[in-house]
Amino acid sequence: MKSKPSVCPVCGGRLFLESSKGKQCATCGHVLGEEKASSRSFETPAPSQSQGDSAPTATCPNCGSVASFSFHDESGDFYSCRMCGATFQKQEKSTPSILPTPKPKPKPPVKDENAPKDGAEIFKIAKECTLELRKWLVTKKGYTTGSSGFYITPEVILTCSHCVLDGKPYQEGNKGKHHDDCKLEARYKGGNYFPVTLLYYDADHDLALVKASKRCLKPAKIAKKNAETGEAIFSVGNTQNEGTCIMQGIVADESRIIASVGGVKREMMMNTANTMGGNSGCPTFNDKGEVVGVHTAGDTKNVAMKYDAPVERIRRFLSAAEAKLGIKLAD
Repeated sequence: MKSKPSVCPVCGGRLFLESSKGKQCATCGHVLGEEKASSRSFETPAPSQSQGDSAPTATCPNCGSVASFSFHDESGDFYSCRMCGATFQKQEKSTPSILPTPKPKPKPPVKDENAPKDGAEIFKIAKECTLELRKWLVTKKGYTTGSSGFYITPEVILTCSHCVLDGKPYQEGNKGKHHDDCKLEARYKGGNYFPVTLLYYDADHDLALVKASKRCLKPAKIAKKNAETGEAIFSVGNTQNEGTCIMQGIVADESRIIASVGGVKREMMMNTANTMGGNSGCPTFNDKGEVVGVHTAGDTKNVAMKYDAPVERIRRFLSAAEAKLGIKLAD
């Protein structure tokens, strides 16, 4: 039987020197026989791996030379370096751990400005341009009335003429008689009242413009065309003179002819928003956040019959005001 090769139990070297102490490892100097029997059992190399130019090789970790296959046991293959005599096992290259690529955060969806808006969004738009108005009558000392209005430019407010005139121009037996010297004030975003000045009005169609001493950064946008029957609308104003709130409804009739006390026929937008006293002059929005009406009147006996000056009437009024005042009021 072929004897097993002598291997240093300390360093695994296979080169030994004969000394007075006995067989001594040429690599680490360990003397064989001084150690306890090793638990490692070595096996002779397989014929296909032991000799020949085709024997596997490895790079010596000590000196970097080429080492040849030496033997195999239960723990694996061993290689011996011809230059430094070291015996070692081939180290497998470790595969670097690859961290998972972090997923990019999803971008927030781009909101379509033309998408229908809900009541909360409309109210945010309205709060930026809507005001509470009040007038102090000359004919009745100390008497005030509350109403609404909204900015159409940073300094110009659109409202109803009856909200800013002293007296009723179409009161029976008093047709055409009214005064425009009442004291006007406005309050914006719950702040203090500040003075406003009457600029222009059309009492026949109950519309008026006043100039504010306090500027607005986000005036209302007026729609290009009238709202259609069945369309959702939102009226935002100074209801019952107790602060700004929102009323929702639909357009009941996009073109309803009504007559004022003075006999003037007005083409109005009838709607179902439950507006009340104090809402006169307030803006009515469509679901795009555009103004489609100015609230002027309502049937007190039928809560679903409220009337607004429609877009076409508003734009004719503004065109006349621009010609009179020489200023730009609407796109």
